[in-house]
Amino acid sequence: MLREVTAGRVLTPFGRRRWFQDATFDLFVWTGADGALLAFQLCHDRGRPEEGILTWRQGLFSQDRLDAGEDSPWRNESPIARPDGEFSWERWLPRIRAGVEGLEPALREAVLRTLIGCAAGGSGDAVGGRTDGDSLPAWERVGWLW
Repeated sequence: MLREVTAGRVLTPFGRRRWFQDATFDLFVWTGADGALLAFQLCHDRGRPEEGILTWRQGLFSQDRLDAGEDSPWRNESPIARPDGEFSWERWLPRIRAGVEGLEPALREAVLRTLIGCAAGGSGDAVGGRTDGDSLPAWERVGWLW
């Protein structure tokens, strides 16, 4: 079950950022002054060499994979996110539902409603395809929110 990392609470120009974590996921959420969900990033396969990053902001979704760079004493390439349009809803949605059980009800429902809408092909038409600009990197397509 996701637990909040209180050191992750930050007020950003985009909104209030909160960070939740468990053994499988890191969930970063941005909320407005009224508590409404503005954006989130869900990092799955946490701790594996190439974590997955699902990002939602303003109705756009993207699925990327973190390339950790080279693990070498002679050269160390920086980690980058690279496009990975494959996201297994059947595999991850049950795990996400279990993970968000500990979130306050309004936030939990907003995250789940958004993810379920994407899984059903709703406002997540950029997942699984590159409809919002095939050649654009993730931070230009959806906007990195760190």
